[in-house]
Amino acid sequence: RDMSTFWLGILGSTAAGMMALIGGLPVFFFKKLSTELYSVFLAFSAGVMVSASFFSLLIPALKTGNIFLVLTGIIAGTLFVHFADTKLPHEHFLKGKEGPAHPKLRGITLLFLAMTIHNFPEGMAVGVSFNESIATGISVALGIGIQNIPEGMAVALPSRSIGYSPKKAFFLTFLSSIVEPIGGAIGATLVLIAKPFLPFLMSFAAGAMLFVVSDEMIPESHGGGRERKASFSFIIGLVIMMALDVMLG
Repeated sequence: RDMSTFWLGILGSTAAGMMALIGGLPVFFFKKLSTELYSVFLAFSAGVMVSASFFSLLIPALKTGNIFLVLTGIIAGTLFVHFADTKLPHEHFLKGKEGPAHPKLRGITLLFLAMTIHNFPEGMAVGVSFNESIATGISVALGIGIQNIPEGMAVALPSRSIGYSPKKAFFLTFLSSIVEPIGGAIGATLVLIAKPFLPFLMSFAAGAMLFVVSDEMIPESHGGGRERKASFSFIIGLVIMMALDVMLG
């Protein structure tokens, strides 16, 4: 069973990551992504990630009874994203540049790095969730995959707007999507070699995603009069992910 869940974790995270390519398809027809639409998509993604963090990762981890591993996992996941966010130069669609300055990196490279910070814990979440149950793994992979569609759009269209060809912009979306299978493979491997630490790994992924949601996705999506639409979009994403978890679990 361990090897089967290992390969399912890699397969699931790969499928979830590749769904970003669906979001990259509009690059062949449009050149710009409106701020309002981006905010709605981002808030929806935040809702999916919050729901997945609690219902698919933290609650199952708590059921093991090892509260110490759960708490340390949340803290470790939070610190991981914090240090990646502060030490790795990157750029957001609305917030602009963050992290240390690096004059040799172009805007689209910085945007790609921002997606990397987001996508790694998402892939890891999928990779470890199959060890809870196959149904849980499928629901997490499907939920993360759905919210990857607007994330793919957020990479492709800004690339197009600064002069990249549609094919190159789409290829950059593909590059950002392969971060999730890498995260999934690492998570699945760690579970395979250290199964007793599954509660820690699930909580690590949850803590990392919750930090990204709180620190970046909600503040970035709620602003400029877009708060109400973003809030409704957040709730829709949360409810859809919760429904997936219940139906498949």
